Amino acid sequence: MVGKNIKGKMKMPIPLIKKAAQKYTWHDYLTWPAEERWEIIDGVAYNMTPAPSVRHQIVAQCH
Repeated sequence: MVGKNIKGKMKMPIPLIKKAAQKYTWHDYLTWPAEERWEIIDGVAYNMTPAPSVRHQIVAQCH
């Protein structure tokens, strides 16, 4: 989810969190699809947003 802050500037996206009663481990991480980017912090899985493309960065600098 991306939004704008009070000054109208873009703020960082909020990563999605895998909801579960359990804490995830490195072993769990190894079973997840390789095309999805996840990070585990203290047993909580966060879906990481891909980095913007070079084209996106160039266009964003023009505005």
